Amino acid sequence: MAEVRARVQLKVGKQSTIPAEILSFSGLQDGVEHVALVFNQADKTQDTP
Repeated sequence: MAEVRARVQLKVGKQSTIPAEILSFSGLQDGVEHVALVFNQADKTQDTP
């Protein structure tokens, strides 16, 4: 199970209305830290593919 280390809010472009977050997480089999961009809270509102 991956563990989220941090969530940082950001805007994509000067006039963006799309909320985005940068996520830093670890705990996967490869043992290294990963980074993901999440738009429109997709990790909370959509099923995992």
